[in-house]
Amino acid sequence: MKLLPRIFVSVILPTLVVVTATLGLGLALLEQSMRDEFDERANATLSQYLGHINLGLEDGRDVLRIASRSPAMLSGQLPMQVESLRQWQGASQRFESFYLLDRAGNLHGRTELASPNFEREVAQILAQPQGSLTDPNINADSGELLLLINTPLFDAHGSPQGQLAASLKLAPILAMTVGNTMARDTRMLVLDRQRRLLAGGLGEEGQALLLPTEASAPQTTALLAALGPGSLATPKVARIDVGSQVWYALQIRVPELDWQLIYAQPEASLFARVATLKLIGLFAVLSCLLLALAGAARIHRLVMRPLQQLMQAHQALQAGERQARAPVNGDAEFSDLAASFNQMAQALDATEQRFRMVFQAIPHPITLLSLSSGKYADVNPAFEQFAGMTREQALRSGPMDLNLFKTRADMEAELRELLDKRELRHQSAHRSNEQGETRWLLYSSTLFEQDGETLVLSVATDITELKLAQAKLEQSEQSFTALFESAPVPMARSPLTENLVLTYWNEAWYQCYGYRPEQCEGLGGHRFDFWVDPQERSQFIDDLVRFEMVIGREVQLRHADGSIRVSEVSGRYIDVKGERTILTSYVDVTEARLAERALRDSEVRFRQLFESAPVAMLHADAEGHILAVNQQWTELMGYSAVETPSIEEWWRIAYPDPHVRKRTRLGWLTRIEEARLSGGKIEAVKIHLHNRAGDLLTTIVGGMWVGGNLLLSYFDVTETEKAEAAVQLSQRQLLANLENTPAVAVQWFDEAGRVLYWNPASQALYGYSSAEMLGHTLEGTLCDAAGAAAVLRNLQAIERSGQPYGPIEAQVRRRDGTSLWILATTFAMPLEGERMGFVSMDVDITHRKQVEAQLSELNSQLEQRVQQRTQELASRNGELAEALRHLQLAQGELVHAEKLASLGRLVAGIAHELNTPIGNALLMASTLVDRQKNFEASMQSGLRRSELHGFLATLHEAGAMLEASLHRASELISSFKQVAVDQSSHQRREFELRAVVHETALSLGPSLRLSGVTLDEQVPPGLLLDSYPGPLVQVLMNIINNAVLHAFSPQQGGTVTVRAQRLGESRVLIELSDDGCGMPPEVLARIFDPFFTTKLGQGGSGLGLHIVYNLVTGPLGGRIELSSELGRGSTARIELPLQAPYEMESGLAQI
Repeated sequence: MKLLPRIFVSVILPTLVVVTATLGLGLALLEQSMRDEFDERANATLSQYLGHINLGLEDGRDVLRIASRSPAMLSGQLPMQVESLRQWQGASQRFESFYLLDRAGNLHGRTELASPNFEREVAQILAQPQGSLTDPNINADSGELLLLINTPLFDAHGSPQGQLAASLKLAPILAMTVGNTMARDTRMLVLDRQRRLLAGGLGEEGQALLLPTEASAPQTTALLAALGPGSLATPKVARIDVGSQVWYALQIRVPELDWQLIYAQPEASLFARVATLKLIGLFAVLSCLLLALAGAARIHRLVMRPLQQLMQAHQALQAGERQARAPVNGDAEFSDLAASFNQMAQALDATEQRFRMVFQAIPHPITLLSLSSGKYADVNPAFEQFAGMTREQALRSGPMDLNLFKTRADMEAELRELLDKRELRHQSAHRSNEQGETRWLLYSSTLFEQDGETLVLSVATDITELKLAQAKLEQSEQSFTALFESAPVPMARSPLTENLVLTYWNEAWYQCYGYRPEQCEGLGGHRFDFWVDPQERSQFIDDLVRFEMVIGREVQLRHADGSIRVSEVSGRYIDVKGERTILTSYVDVTEARLAERALRDSEVRFRQLFESAPVAMLHADAEGHILAVNQQWTELMGYSAVETPSIEEWWRIAYPDPHVRKRTRLGWLTRIEEARLSGGKIEAVKIHLHNRAGDLLTTIVGGMWVGGNLLLSYFDVTETEKAEAAVQLSQRQLLANLENTPAVAVQWFDEAGRVLYWNPASQALYGYSSAEMLGHTLEGTLCDAAGAAAVLRNLQAIERSGQPYGPIEAQVRRRDGTSLWILATTFAMPLEGERMGFVSMDVDITHRKQVEAQLSELNSQLEQRVQQRTQELASRNGELAEALRHLQLAQGELVHAEKLASLGRLVAGIAHELNTPIGNALLMASTLVDRQKNFEASMQSGLRRSELHGFLATLHEAGAMLEASLHRASELISSFKQVAVDQSSHQRREFELRAVVHETALSLGPSLRLSGVTLDEQVPPGLLLDSYPGPLVQVLMNIINNAVLHAFSPQQGGTVTVRAQRLGESRVLIELSDDGCGMPPEVLARIFDPFFTTKLGQGGSGLGLHIVYNLVTGPLGGRIELSSELGRGSTARIELPLQAPYEMESGLAQI
């Protein structure tokens, strides 16, 4: 092939092919990358949307369960429950309607039904004992897409009361909240179990809850038919040809609802960038082709012509024309090449002449052999002399003609070796001349190419004399004897006689087997019991005679000290002075056999330990190839007993993310290599990986290098970590409740009465901090030694009986020496190490005790006064007018006493109200302790997933119940504290009235929106007060909340207006009015009385406006009056000084 076509074929064409192939490969990789990106995006989007649906559904259920535990529902009274359903209608943005199925099977609370069959569906789902779901429906009036959910209903004593259901709005749940994560032209579809479209679509016409048809939505219909039912959904993206358009789609199933979520994108949109790059690549390839053709034409003109002239000169020189030269034109590179060629031709001519002179003059035989003809191409005079022929005769001959090889096969074998190695060193050959003399040559050969012909250059040396000397040396017995005696291997030689009775042993044999020469020199082994088994010796001799050689036979031989040595015995015939002699060698392999046996035993023990190990184990070589895994490893990683994955497959499954896999694998390789260089042990580390099923596992991995191989162990702690996290979360929640309980002092004690826990409420109640009390008994703080002993006896009684102690009333002393009354309850709880601890919960009832004492004193005084007035009336009949005045006074005092008696009864009622949430909290805490004991027992015997889920569900419900009960108790206790208007935390400062009113409105915003009440702020700017903003905010909040609770019916709505104006230079008037139902005169007359309420037991405590009165007339230094008229609303007028009186600060604690 000419140079120009060769350049095109070898340079230009491969370049174009590589460019085209690279472009195609790059586009293919880009297309595959975009497919993978679509796969990841689709899975991430569908997972996000699935979590959004499950979260919305679970939130709805949580809200419904909380509603089922409301006071009205727990009361078990149907009218209250139906009234609550009526109040809830439309109050929640999450639900449209609520329904109640009582124990008699009657449906209550129905409003506008979503469809004619919806009432029947409500009754059917409410008949289920547990929560269930219906298919989605559309409310014909509101157009809302609804899903019915329900939950069992119990009263406060845990008795079944029926079922509570609600129609959940699906629009917020089905909102497409994928945001910027969705690529251009992507589509989402949500279908229910009947494959009706709920949300999304492919851009075609369609309505919710209608099946897509070929007429209205042909592409959607074809896409659904290709994907198949949701029960067959796989986590793989499908390519679907839908008429004129191709879609890539992925579907997943919503397990509980049996819905389908589909993520789809047109192929044209997905690969739009690839199509553009294909056009650009085609244009680039065509441009490269045109440039290559132009370059070839240029090369032909500038390169080919000088090369042709140089080739002609080279061919002439090769033909034997020694004077052939290339023309030199100009000073370009080809001219330099032609000049260099001419110099090379001259040097070649001179070298050939020198080689010929050396070739002729060297005294050693030299030949040039042509492989193609098998004849000598040239020989020197020394070879002519060795062969005994002329040069012309030698050139017509070859090696076989001169008998330098015994056979042609020997010559061909040497030629093959020469062709393979290109040279041979120190080969020998011999030839007999006409006189019968044998001449030996030692030669070396080299293979080279000349003028396209393969030649062999051989240089030889005559070694005939050396060969003769070696023959004589081989026959020397003295040399053999020296070799035998000095051999490092134990040996024996025996003339071939019957039973080898005459045997000679060398020095190495004596050293190996411990015998002395005088014991056995010249004696056969059977003469001194050298062979443990004589039969083995006889068999060895027989085989040696039969086969003339025995190699490596293992026998047992006796050492001079009597020990048995395992040895390998070998023997063969040799000639010594023409006599047949047996030469035997012995190799002691006792230690090697013991080592091999120990190695086999070790391998067996290792395999048994490996297979029976209770943890997953993996055995790999230094290259990372898996050699073996045990059963625990296959079960942990999800393989069968006969499957062993490759290391690459395992890494792909354990770490699906390529970036995480690369980073983790690099770290492990570094860790393993460091362990190999530093002693072999790999410290245990906790890692996260996936098994074959895709489950994320948490394992502790450690290992070590064993004999150049790697042994790793995997300890699965996934379930343990989940359980520990759940327990820790429960403990944190319980501790948060205890730390933030403001009214219940909680202490934990051990079996010796030492304090283990002391919450902030205990410090506030008794005055001792937790740092002072932890680790100490109550002796010297809350009680003396006798009291501490009594406490310890009570704890021991609780431990024996298992029953709580209390509630009891007790009087104790604070740190400051003042005494207080408490209501205390103590019960047992478990501690670590099967120890028993105790929990004590104390509530301050000092105020209640004081009220009771005051009531008792007033009763006694009342009796004395009645007797006194009776005596005066009997003795002074004439003073009727004066007696009448005293009677009126007595009547006023009786009314006041009646108020105090009513106060006592209400205090007892509030105490009962306090006992209810605290009792509920204690009940749930006891239940939680029992469940914790069962959970710990399950952990010791083997925790199951169902038990863990049950325990977590109990924790969730108990936490909600505890939070609700303690929150209610906190509200009641805070109300009692506010009766006294405790201003210890109030700070006096200068503030603007408008800002305080606005902050109050922001705080009340959620509750006002829920009740439908609007707050109208009409406070001018610039009203500055130097007063107490805290009490003022409390006054505003109580009045507004009182209006929301009493002035407006549920869901009725209305307006509360706040106005303010300056009165003179030093006072301000605040007016709060509502357009509600107003109050009758009998209610208005008692509006500021403590514990007076028209809704006792329905959320009202009767303390709100009483607190308002105390705050306005106390710290704020003002006055308040309230006016109202039935049907025309109510108005509260508060007149305050711009600067609150300073003398009030010293009396805050007494108000």
